[in-house]
Parts: sequence; structure tokens; C-alpha cells
Amino acid sequence: NFLRKKLRDCGRNRFVYWFSFSMISILGLRNFEPRKNSELTPIWAKMLRIYYRIAYDYWFYQGDIKEAYNYRIKYMLGIYYGLFSGNRSEAELYLSIISDSDFLGLLDINRDNIGVMEQLHNEVYKSFKSKECLEKKIGNILLCGPNSDLYSIDFSSYDYIVFGKPPPMDLKIDSSKIILILNNQWVLNKRESLEEWLNKSNPAFVFSPQPINYNGVSSRVFSILPKFPLSASLMGLQRILFILTYTFNINVIHVDGFNFSLTDRPYKDWYPSLINQQYGDISKGIYDSSKIHDFVLNIIFVRKLAQLSSTLIEGECIDIANNDILENISLFEHLYANDCG
Repeated sequence: NFLRKKLRDCGRNRFVYWFSFSMISILGLRNFEPRKNSELTPIWAKMLRIYYRIAYDYWFYQGDIKEAYNYRIKYMLGIYYGLFSGNRSEAELYLSIISDSDFLGLLDINRDNIGVMEQLHNEVYKSFKSKECLEKKIGNILLCGPNSDLYSIDFSSYDYIVFGKPPPMDLKIDSSKIILILNNQWVLNKRESLEEWLNKSNPAFVFSPQPINYNGVSSRVFSILPKFPLSASLMGLQRILFILTYTFNINVIHVDGFNFSLTDRPYKDWYPSLINQQYGDISKGIYDSSKIHDFVLNIIFVRKLAQLSSTLIEGECIDIANNDILENISLFEHLYANDCG
């Protein structure tokens, strides 16, 4: 973890990037693209891995996200072909999800690799199709996000209300209709206040990746969340949607207050975020987190889940996810231009 963090930090350093670029150019690997039978010495493979990792971070921090993904995809292809160390199945899943035509059209990689990604895209969506043994049937669910206007919502028209963080205690809502799906950081940093809220509110279902002092907590589903290389991972909305559709038999999920932070005010005042504590600034935290977790992956994941799930998933986030990916990338670059570098 220490070495990975140091490598990520290198991407902020212009000298480190251009030095690695120069070394790759001297070795004649500047225009190299991974392919199945590539002949690379172990040292060359290691240097390319480091270069691709640094280049993704460097161009992301320069505010050129499209260029950053050229290197991200080459790294994933390197793992998939067995040229680089890493989990091949995880790289395959990543490539299969992200390879929608609007994204592939942005990449400056050769036609053979585009063809491989298109083939993976057609074959793999196993993670969207599985079901837990629990088949509780639910009519409609409201999933509330950080930009939800909680105090103007009529909760009575929904069977269950889902939150990723404990909602305010003064909210007019029957706690027996609450589903709480937590993340690691909230449990680890807010355990005492969380357990106090749980014991006062007694929600219907609680999912937590960490043990907490509350009866009926479910954790097993977190072990089957899709995993990807290079720290790419599902963010809050994506984890919650996956867990809901995996665990329950739901007719409709209406998503409110999630917009991939593609707004100048992504969080309402009520939302209890740890971003300021972890990053010192909300805007900077969103930018860094989107780079680490993988901005494009998380948008296309929502798009594909909505397309493939037997549950109808609707809301602003689905409309955004279905926009051309370049439109979303350009808006993100514009909104967070001051957080680059």
C-alpha cells in the first residue's frame, strides 16, 4: 500500500513523468501496445507497467482524462494478456464493462485491441446476473444520495428507503422502512455514533463490510462485489445498487440525489461526508477519489447495471450515465479544473 501510494504521488510530478517518458522512448517502447504474444523482457515489462501507471495519474492531474485512459487501458490489456502481474479475471471484467462504443471511440489504441475489448464486452456480464439466496420481493425502493432534498420527499409512497449513511434523526420517516448500506470508512471512523443511531432507529436492514454492535447486520454480500486492478473499485452509488439488485427481488429503484458529482454543489448540508477529513477539501477529494476509484468505470457500471438488471432503475443518475461518455468527461474536467495538478 505504501509503494502504491508513492507511485500514485509520482503522477503529480512533471519531472518524474517526463523522465519515465524519456526512458520508454530510449528503449523504443513509446508506441508499444500490449498484445497476446508480445515479446518483452521482464525489465521492459516492469518499466512499461510503471510508465503506464504514472502516465494515467499524470494526465488525470493535468485535466486530460481522455489521454489518461489511453494508458489505463494499455495497463489493463497488459494484465489481460499476461504481460504484467495482476489478476487476469479482474482485468477482463474491467475491460468487459468499460468497453461501450462511445468510450472505445475516444481511445488511441490499435484496431486489434479495440476488437478484443468489443469481444469481451459481448461475452462477460456475469457479475450483473447472479442472485443471492434471499429473494425478498419488494415493489419500489427510494435510494437517497448526497444531493437529495430529504425534507421535501414524501417517503410514504415507497416500500423502503435506502441510505449509504445514517439519515438525520429528525427526518419524518418510519425507521422500519430504512435500509442502510454502509462503507468501510464510515464504520471505521464513526463506529460509536453509528451504533448509537442504529440502536435508537432500529432500521429494517443493515449491510456493513465491518463488524458492528447491532443485531441482524449482513456482511457476506461485500465479499462478492466486483473487483478490479489498479485500485479501481465501485463507489457508493454503485456498491449500493449492486447490493440491492443482488440481494432483493425489486420491481423499481428510484435513485435520487446521485449525479456523479457533476454539479457545482454535489452534497447537501445534511449529508455527513468524510471527504473534508480525509482530503482537506471537498472538491479536491472528489477529484482524487474519482481518479483512484475510476470515474469512467463507475459511470459505465451504472449504465450497464440499469440495462441488464431485471429491476427497473430510474433517476437522474441513469440519464447522466446514458449520456455520451465524452460529455461527462468534459463536464467533470470543467467543474474540477482548479483541482488538477
